[in-house]
Amino acid sequence: MLRLPIVLILNVFNVVRFGLSRLGYLVARIFSRGKKRYVRLELGSDYAFGPAGGLRRWFKSENTFLEFTEDIKALAADDDVDGVILVPDNIAMGSARTAEIRDGIDAIREAGKHVVAHSEMAMTRDYLACTAADDILLAPGGRLYTFGLRLEVWFLAEAFEHLGISAQFIHIGEFKADSDRFVESSMTPAHRGMLESVRAGAQKLVDDRVGQRRALTSEQVRSLRADAPLEPRGAVRRGFVDGEAFPGDVSRWITDRERHTHVDRSEDRSDDVRVVGLDDWRSSRPRELGWKPLLRRRPRLAVVDLSGLIVMPGMTFPGASVVIDPDEVIPVLRKIRDDRRVSGLLLHINSGGGSAVASDMIWKAIEDVRARKPVVAYCSDVVGSGGYYLAVGADRIVCRPETIVGSIGVITGKFSGGDAARRHGVTTEAVYDEQSAAFTSMFEPLGERVLQNVQRDTRWFYRRFLQRVGQARDIPKRRLHRYARGRVYLGDEGLHRGLVDATSGLGGALHALADLCDVDLDGAEVKFVPHRKQSLGDLFRGSLVSTGAVSFLDRVIEPVQLAALLRRDPVLALSPFRIRFD
Repeated sequence: MLRLPIVLILNVFNVVRFGLSRLGYLVARIFSRGKKRYVRLELGSDYAFGPAGGLRRWFKSENTFLEFTEDIKALAADDDVDGVILVPDNIAMGSARTAEIRDGIDAIREAGKHVVAHSEMAMTRDYLACTAADDILLAPGGRLYTFGLRLEVWFLAEAFEHLGISAQFIHIGEFKADSDRFVESSMTPAHRGMLESVRAGAQKLVDDRVGQRRALTSEQVRSLRADAPLEPRGAVRRGFVDGEAFPGDVSRWITDRERHTHVDRSEDRSDDVRVVGLDDWRSSRPRELGWKPLLRRRPRLAVVDLSGLIVMPGMTFPGASVVIDPDEVIPVLRKIRDDRRVSGLLLHINSGGGSAVASDMIWKAIEDVRARKPVVAYCSDVVGSGGYYLAVGADRIVCRPETIVGSIGVITGKFSGGDAARRHGVTTEAVYDEQSAAFTSMFEPLGERVLQNVQRDTRWFYRRFLQRVGQARDIPKRRLHRYARGRVYLGDEGLHRGLVDATSGLGGALHALADLCDVDLDGAEVKFVPHRKQSLGDLFRGSLVSTGAVSFLDRVIEPVQLAALLRRDPVLALSPFRIRFD
């Protein structure tokens, strides 16, 4: 009974706040009558997926991915917004998240609003975001740096030999080439074939998008990258952009377009268009009524972000802003499992894997949630190896066509620097009973028998991995083994092989979850549940001010970090860390 008076008081407060905000909004609209209203939408390099938890939420410096996509939906629905000026700024997000935002801009256009994209220097991802606009403008001194996609792998075997470092690795499957960079001098045929397939598929997605949105032939689209960089007038002649303008002249260009005249720089007609920033637009909107049901609560759908490297409990890396720690994730999943208000769980997974043991621990916690309520995995940029291991714990797996999927396999190994130490006058001696004790040594390589034992152990976990995937996806073992062996696919290929259930965006994943929960998505509360902890020590070191937006997936894993991973868990479910399409 205590809830009823509290809810009544909150509803009265919401009504008063709604009335005041509506009054302020109407007054502002009276003074801006007769002007076109455009919102400047600056698309930053990267975003953390969801709001921070704990102390971090008080030190947030920019929007999150979820908040940004919600703003885009609100812009499409706002009848008082006539258009959007999209300004991509060196986008560093993965291809799938960039496409998610691009789809949102498409929805703004479909709502009848005029979208203009402006860039001073557009790389491939920036330009792909621009293709969501009606018109694309370049700064007069700008360029289109839309080069072809390149997948590059560096190899350290010869450097290690020169330095006296021994790298010993075992991987199951000829496509599980993560450790090749440490033991090979070039790509194996299987490695090269896999990357060529991924590159060709990704390039086709890019070319198809540009061709469809700019009404260009395949040959014309190929010239976009073959002749890059392109200066503005050349890009206009080829149909890749629609005009050139300095940032401050975009509103004048819009006015000129609507009047079907040429820009007259002697006459400033930019006042016909009123441009506001995203924050100003957001603060000027009338608040929603926010009426809370008096007796019956809305069903809740929980969202949990699993982005980054999967590590053993308590493990951290210098410079790694995002990791998936079982000690942080599992308690949150247990609370969601036991919370009767939560009807279902959406897992956002963006991970190339990591520790095999930690992956298995989190998988079990996901299975426990699934035993009581539906779970859907929404996979964005990468869901590989251990990341895919987590995804198969869900009832449904949804990814985008651009998502990197698969890498079902495991690796294990170690580094030893005995030769390097001896070259610098450092000698070591050890006392032990079995040669297997060398596994923990930084100086002694593994003997043949130990390598055989490690290989046996690695194969055991690989069979466990196949069993998990086969049971969850209902794929026969023999056919699954063909799809596995460490191979990665784009989302559509993963769908064709039964590794995922659908290719869609975040909205499609939420609808799939609502259907499984038998609830109306429009009437449900979608609540992001953070799991990453933050200490007071981090506060005083200043790390709370950072957003943690740059994913560990975008960093090249260093040998010292891989060595640290292997010390905590000798078997890794790890996929390629750097597949970037710039």
